[in-house]
Amino acid sequence: MNDLWMTFAKLVIVQVFVQYYCQPRSWLENRQEYGLMSTSLIKHSVVQGIAGCCVLAWVTLDVWSLVSLFFLLALSHWLIDALVYLMGFRVRVLLIAQALHCIILLLLAVHVHGIELLSMSEGFIKAIEAKHLAIVIAYLLILKPTSSMISAVLVRYSPINRADNDGLIAGGEIIGYLERLLILTFVIKGQFAVIGFILAAKSIFRFGDLNNTTNRNLTEYVLLGSFLSVTITSFIGLAVSIK
Repeated sequence: MNDLWMTFAKLVIVQVFVQYYCQPRSWLENRQEYGLMSTSLIKHSVVQGIAGCCVLAWVTLDVWSLVSLFFLLALSHWLIDALVYLMGFRVRVLLIAQALHCIILLLLAVHVHGIELLSMSEGFIKAIEAKHLAIVIAYLLILKPTSSMISAVLVRYSPINRADNDGLIAGGEIIGYLERLLILTFVIKGQFAVIGFILAAKSIFRFGDLNNTTNRNLTEYVLLGSFLSVTITSFIGLAVSIK
């Protein structure tokens, strides 16, 4: 099983390296200009297929198998990239695309090692403990549910002059997500000092805006939202960390 994960990790490393570090700028410009008709997209897919097969060749030297895997890798990469172009370069689309890439690479690693998916899934299920599920639930809770709870609390304290305090569209929500992800991760790991650093850094960036505003409601609104976010996430993290 360790060999399987090593092969999968190598495939992921190679794909990321080729995807983000080996593409010439001319290829990227060609893809932006011609989209699905770009020859660079085909070249990139072929390179991905060759690179992936170089990793798989350490596991199997069956020529026909490697040729089949090459075509599968190249075609799947082209199809997923085409999906991204058709649906637009949005965060959700890019995450789905990367997830699809990882699933395909994992299936290829399972295939070359001759491991049955059923036995692999049974072993994976047996390895899952209640603590792992609790951590997954915690990460789910600190995103949308916590944002909804904070919004429900803050609705009665909303600043009067909202037009004067507009920022990026959904910027505050995204900042809150990132803040809570970091805080929960460090609470689970027991690194409480780092949480203080995050809060201090956020306070420094916020200080200029709050110091220049004459609207006391805005200052208290921001502080209340921040402390609610930190408090809820900290309690969830502590609950998960209890042994």
